[in-house]
Amino acid sequence: MKKAREVCDEVGCRMFVHVANPDVPFPELIEYFKPGDNFTHTYNKGNILDKSGKVYREAWEAKKRGVLFDSARGSRNWSSEVAKTAFAEGFTPDVITDDLTALSNDPQTSRLTVHMSECMALGMSFEDVLYRATNVPASYMKGVQVGMQRGLLANITILDLEKGPHDFTDAFGEHYMGDTFIVPRTTIIGGKIMFNTIFTDY
Repeated sequence: MKKAREVCDEVGCRMFVHVANPDVPFPELIEYFKPGDNFTHTYNKGNILDKSGKVYREAWEAKKRGVLFDSARGSRNWSSEVAKTAFAEGFTPDVITDDLTALSNDPQTSRLTVHMSECMALGMSFEDVLYRATNVPASYMKGVQVGMQRGLLANITILDLEKGPHDFTDAFGEHYMGDTFIVPRTTIIGGKIMFNTIFTDY
C-alpha cells in the first residue's frame, strides 16, 4: 500500500485498491486513501464492519474526506448481510459497478443492471442507483466526452423497471428479495443500435 500511494502521488492519479481478505486491519488500510481514491469491494466480508458488526468509524471518516466506496459486485465480493447492515446505517456506495471479468461473467448475478437492482432491493432509490452507476464513474474519465450534449452522437441505454418479487443471491449463496428488477432493453452507441429487446421476447 505504501508503494501504491507513493506511485499515485508521483504521477498524480487516483488510487484504486481491490480489497479482499486484507492482511492489515481496515483502520490501518484506509489511512493510505486520499480524496478521490477508490475503495473497491466495499461490501465484501471482512472489510468495513468492525467486530461489533457496525461500520468502522474510520470508514465514515474516510467517506467524509472524499474517499469513494465502490460496491464492485463481481462474483465473490458481495455479501448481502454486510450490505444490509451498512445500508441500514446509511453507508451506501458512492460508486456502483459490476466488476465484470471473464471469471465473473454470469448474467444472473454480475451484470450491472442486476447489481443495480440488488442495491434497490436493499433500500436505495432508482435515482440514486442510476446516478452512482453512471454519473460518478463518468467523472473519473478526464478528457472524455460522455453523456448527452448538443452536437455529440448520444450513447443511450433504455431501461425497463419490472415490478414484482425477485429472488437475488449474493456471492456467498445467501438469498434476499427485491420488488423491482432493472432490465436493459436497448443500447445505442454513436447513434447505432447495438442491442435491442424492445420488440422481442426477453
